[in-house]
Amino acid sequence: FIADVTHELRTPLTVIKGTVETLEDGAIEDIKGRGALLSTMAAETERLIRLVNDLLLLTRADVSALNLVIEQLDLDQLARDRCQVMESLANCKGITLQIMQKNITTTKQMLVLADRDRTAQILDNILENAIRHSPENSKITLTLESRTESILCQISDQGPGIPEEHLPFIFERFYRVDPAREAAGQ
Repeated sequence: FIADVTHELRTPLTVIKGTVETLEDGAIEDIKGRGALLSTMAAETERLIRLVNDLLLLTRADVSALNLVIEQLDLDQLARDRCQVMESLANCKGITLQIMQKNITTTKQMLVLADRDRTAQILDNILENAIRHSPENSKITLTLESRTESILCQISDQGPGIPEEHLPFIFERFYRVDPAREAAGQ
């Protein structure tokens, strides 16, 4: 856990530190160039804030202090919103995000009882992971399928997938399939 957290925190901190050093070395005088550097620093600072908030959320969940706000929400609209948020990340790799619906005849069929923020977080995590592991110029499809008393939400990509021997462990906390990730944290 600590190796994973330090790896996740080190990356944005390294980017911020490098950006500050570049600005200190004279780039601050370059009016055109400094805007991009400051934008990068702002984005990485936001990333750090998200990581710290995720750790706080995890801690609250561990002590059963996670307050879920269960409400009726439109899963289709939430999925579209999250795909739009992830679109710029996908575009960097030439990846197309697509939403499909199966067995949906009315918008009422897309209403679910869930915590909006946690559901968005789940979609973001899975979409980000799919983008990270998908080949360039490929497609990721988010499918919503109406079932008798539920909605199936499925995300498929053209990445390598998870090797069969790892499947029994993927829901264990902090389990990583990629051994390179473990080595990077050491």
